Amino acid sequence: MRILLIIGNLEAGGAQRVVSTLSNNFIERGYSVAIATNMSKRIQFTIDKKVELYNIYDKSENYFLRKYFLIKNIRNKIYSFKPNFVISHIRQINIYSIIASIGIKTKVICCEHTSIQRKHGAIEEIFKKIFYQFADSITVLTRSDLKFIESKKNYIRMPNPVIPNKSHYQFNNRENIILFAGRVDAIHNKGLDLLMNIWEKVSPEFPDWKLHLIGPYSKDSFKYLYSLLSEKVKKSVFFLGHKVNVTDYMKNSKVYISTSRVEGFPMVLSEALSNKMCCLSFDCVTGPNELIKNRVSGVLVPAEDKRRMIKELKIILGDINLQTYYSENSHIKLKNFYVKKVMNRWDILFKKLL
Repeated sequence: MRILLIIGNLEAGGAQRVVSTLSNNFIERGYSVAIATNMSKRIQFTIDKKVELYNIYDKSENYFLRKYFLIKNIRNKIYSFKPNFVISHIRQINIYSIIASIGIKTKVICCEHTSIQRKHGAIEEIFKKIFYQFADSITVLTRSDLKFIESKKNYIRMPNPVIPNKSHYQFNNRENIILFAGRVDAIHNKGLDLLMNIWEKVSPEFPDWKLHLIGPYSKDSFKYLYSLLSEKVKKSVFFLGHKVNVTDYMKNSKVYISTSRVEGFPMVLSEALSNKMCCLSFDCVTGPNELIKNRVSGVLVPAEDKRRMIKELKIILGDINLQTYYSENSHIKLKNFYVKKVMNRWDILFKKLL
């Protein structure tokens, strides 16, 4: 079996983490695997040495020429690698991969990495409607997304794989840190304005707690988010920037919080649960409720309900026994997405399409 994975880059990100996990596990199953991506960007995940890496990006300054060469290079890689399956990731790359594969005898699987219910730009929606019908299969992340789709002819639910963390460490030895990890620049989607508002109300009652934000950010994002905090509360908030070793920070922090307005399958939340953090999340349209069993493995708060999140966060920060309870039960729903189970789902899809 020959598999060609296509993605825009292998920098930090949930989709990129999924591609690295899939490629390594396909290799373990004896498949020949290649990744076509932007090789000028830094690769921030561990990729098995047996995986072939191809560059598909052109340095032309002309926008239309870049897109032309991108499609051409994808097509050339399909011809040269001769994959049984092309698995593309993220909406624009999915469309380019479908166009590039026209007339070539290979199966194309397009992977959505955010909620299918989320509207993109008008042109992108038009292209999706035109070209997605030519994909052999389109994967969505959640049951909610699958229910949302009117025509399910070539759609299938395929959750992201989660690597179980087998390390054991005492919860009580962790620091009083509330952690957020993700693209800090994505202020609206990640609800970081809401997070600042929430922490402004919670922090004064819990002066021994700190809020750490991991993820890349611009000066403008930092300035705006800081402006939402009082001078006193600012002292308890730390913007740590991009970190490769996010797991180490999770192992040292007690609470993880997600205030996203929109998600697909939240990989960082799944990683926090895997690292036995006490997790709270807004119950946005898709994702969190598939990972957390409310009041058993964590707390789900109605989407964008700041008052409720403030209340729930205060309850948790004031009760170490409750924190420990959620930590110990964090795996209850997560185990449904362990990597072995998800890879078996991929094998079933391959057999169905061949």
